[in-house]
Amino acid sequence: MFYKVKAGKKVRCEVSDLIKIYRVVESLMELVKNLKEKDLSDPIIREIYEGIKKNVDIICKISQMIEKGIDMSGPKDSEFYVRP
Repeated sequence: MFYKVKAGKKVRCEVSDLIKIYRVVESLMELVKNLKEKDLSDPIIREIYEGIKKNVDIICKISQMIEKGIDMSGPKDSEFYVRP
């Protein structure tokens, strides 16, 4: 989706698609937080943590962009408002 936007191609992206991306990114950020609280002396946990954290650091900007463009405090869970 973001590739097509950057390339200037037509995109059929709806607000619901952005919400799904936002929720995935937020879940990954929570996973990184939980893994950080674990004992990172185990090499397997450390490798998993570092791999996920590296990618989350990159994609967390997407989450911030979505938060700026969409008001997440709608009256219902499925209602979101696009900010002007």
